[in-house]
Amino acid sequence: MRPSAPYDTVGPFKRRLQRSRKKILALLFLIPAVAIFGIFLWYPIYLGIKIGFVNYDLVKDPVFVGMDNYKTVLNDPLLGKAIWNTTKYMAYGLVIGYFLPILVAVWIAEMRRYQNFFRMAVYIPAVLPGIAIYTLWRWMYEPQGLLNTWLGYIGIHGIPWITSGTWSMFSMVLMDTWAGFGSTAILYIAALGAISEETYEAAEIDGAGVWKRIFHITIPGMKNVMLVLLVLQLIGSAQAFQSMFVVTEGGPNNSTLTVLYLIYRYAFVYFKFGPAAALGTLFFITLASLSAIYMLLNRKQEGL
Repeated sequence: MRPSAPYDTVGPFKRRLQRSRKKILALLFLIPAVAIFGIFLWYPIYLGIKIGFVNYDLVKDPVFVGMDNYKTVLNDPLLGKAIWNTTKYMAYGLVIGYFLPILVAVWIAEMRRYQNFFRMAVYIPAVLPGIAIYTLWRWMYEPQGLLNTWLGYIGIHGIPWITSGTWSMFSMVLMDTWAGFGSTAILYIAALGAISEETYEAAEIDGAGVWKRIFHITIPGMKNVMLVLLVLQLIGSAQAFQSMFVVTEGGPNNSTLTVLYLIYRYAFVYFKFGPAAALGTLFFITLASLSAIYMLLNRKQEGL
């Protein structure tokens, strides 16, 4: 004989009421986060887009000028220079800053001893204040600084790291790569930890050497993470500003003037907030497109 179902002491109306209360409580907890995002993120974005259509100098009342601010920045000869410098910075960053964390992560993962020590060592630059790092590297880049002193021992003399337009952007990328590659390497090391140890053991039993394990197990195992971090690398390098601001001030001869630095000049050097907001809006649209690509790649990775 089948036992009878227990008596339902809670009616359907009360169950719906309880679920509604839980949803309302969850929404109440979300209100502070939504308010913070709205006040400190979305409202400034809206205000920036709005200022891009007015003439505003913090003294006079805003005057609507339509697309004049966009015409001003698009006709500025420095804009092409800034876009080229930003593109160059991104390209140098891909060649140097993108592959270096991968190499370091693979090297640490292949080590049999002292892994924890080297994980800590590569992450140390990421916790140092940016201003301290840039001040240190500016001293190292001096004509008689540490780098030129070291290079003098092997017969290379007097590289103008930050005083020549040929070397200045490369110097910025080299400095920023040293400052930030450790945190990215830690992400790759975490991705490597997700690869099964049995796979490596089976490869070793089959006679696979270090390079075969790297190219046939390690790199394919990090492929999705590498794609996502590639987009993040592009987004981050497109926003290059702090190192140029501290070390070169956009020079020499605007050779390290990036798009973000040009926006800063419009706003806080020329006090032309309308063109600054217009260029910021165009820059925001570009970065939003890269972010959309990142989200698609991230969603694909989660689906896998």
